[in-house]
Amino acid sequence: MMSYYIMKRLFNPIAVHLYRDINDVRAVISNHSPVCKTGSYTIWHYQYGNKVLGLWHGNYDMKEGKNCIIAELSDIYAKVQDRTKEAFFIQVLSDCGDVIADDYQLLCPYSEYETVP
Repeated sequence: MMSYYIMKRLFNPIAVHLYRDINDVRAVISNHSPVCKTGSYTIWHYQYGNKVLGLWHGNYDMKEGKNCIIAELSDIYAKVQDRTKEAFFIQVLSDCGDVIADDYQLLCPYSEYETVP
């Protein structure tokens, strides 16, 4: 049986994805709904133990049926101290403040990510 979270993301008309491209981390948003969507997003760069290493905010305005890069954190990977203990997380909010999508990007394979001090 698939988890609720996976199924919710699969059928959500708004999707966000974080990905690493060499030294950059980018956020892409897709709007598969029949209407234009506006709102805001927050990206956290955090370390094990919920230590916030970086925080970025922005707004988006997406036409229906479109996708685009909404954030590019240039050369951010050069600032990573330990790729097995750091990650990025993005949360996308609607114009009325509801969470409509989120995603995370580990900087190493999941099996190498360390969740102990």
